[in-house]
Amino acid sequence: MLKRLLITTFLPLLLGIMTWVTVPSPAAQAVGVYGIPNPVDNPDLWLYDQAEELSISTERKLISTLEKLAQDTGKEVRMVMIDRLDYGDTMNFYE
Repeated sequence: MLKRLLITTFLPLLLGIMTWVTVPSPAAQAVGVYGIPNPVDNPDLWLYDQAEELSISTERKLISTLEKLAQDTGKEVRMVMIDRLDYGDTMNFYE
């Protein structure tokens, strides 16, 4: 009887609490401007894919294109991919 009560009541409650504690909230996954690496400190960082949306192959092609553009024109373009912003921020904040 006690074993059944433990399995039917406390085990689901414990699993629910463990899931709630370990699953990050969307706010915790948001990125702020200070979370993006500075290109001055990272001169070889042409692409920052925080959203993890690009394949390795696509990342390599983009990096190669951005490096060639810098060599050909003397102008550097850095690409940042994010999946969400800090609470209250808008894209206009970063212009």
